[in-house]
Amino acid sequence: MHRSIVFLVVAVLFTAPVLAAGGYTFDVRVTDGRSGLLANPDFANMAITAEQFERAAGSRVVVFEKTTGTHWRWLMLSWFDNDRTIEQRINERGSAPPEKADFAIGAGRTGHFRLRCLRDECGVTVTDAGEYPGTLTLKRGDVSPDLPLPARVSLSFR
Repeated sequence: MHRSIVFLVVAVLFTAPVLAAGGYTFDVRVTDGRSGLLANPDFANMAITAEQFERAAGSRVVVFEKTTGTHWRWLMLSWFDNDRTIEQRINERGSAPPEKADFAIGAGRTGHFRLRCLRDECGVTVTDAGEYPGTLTLKRGDVSPDLPLPARVSLSFR
């Protein structure tokens, strides 16, 4: 019995990264930094000063939460809605350099975002409030059309 439990734990540890590399799902929204920080499930444990917290209220951020298939539960990055050329690169571990990223996210028109596929192929399903899911396939380097915010995003990679 003990060996079976140990085997199961080891199998889960070795297969979790493989599953994450195949795809993941998250909610994405743009908000102010203060609201983004409050969305962190570990906010109570963060050592943020009152001054830092108030200063964050003036920043625009993109928040990823309610994740499955990632090593992160919550991720907050700067959002540059006034410059569509700036993209944030992400993989299953969080923010990533270009050579290790799965996708990049950047601003679209107001209230929208765009994804750039950084793997050989990305399957993207986006569900926004009140609409049916939209599905598209992107090849390496392709950029999605403008997608609505907030949204539930599911990515798969080939």
